[in-house]
Amino acid sequence: MLGVSEAGYLVLSLLGIAGGFFAGLEHRGGEEGVVRGVTGGLLFGTFILFGHAFIGGDAKADLPSPEILLVVITTLAGGLLGALGGWRRGRRPASP
Repeated sequence: MLGVSEAGYLVLSLLGIAGGFFAGLEHRGGEEGVVRGVTGGLLFGTFILFGHAFIGGDAKADLPSPEILLVVITTLAGGLLGALGGWRRGRRPASP
């Protein structure tokens, strides 16, 4: 989507952000959530760049320079969002 539409790329990125948080909710605490988030963020950013390189063309959305920073950003953001999701689940009262 990066080479097709800036708006589409941004919408899918926002869904990825939501997914990072909700994936963290599957874990019992922030520590587990951060591992899931780092892994997801690493894969998300890497495959955005791989997919774009494979398809080719010009990026319709702005990417950091150098582009590999996108992977660093998505990895860090994924870790934070996963930790928040895990932390949130850990604060819920246990169900009977």
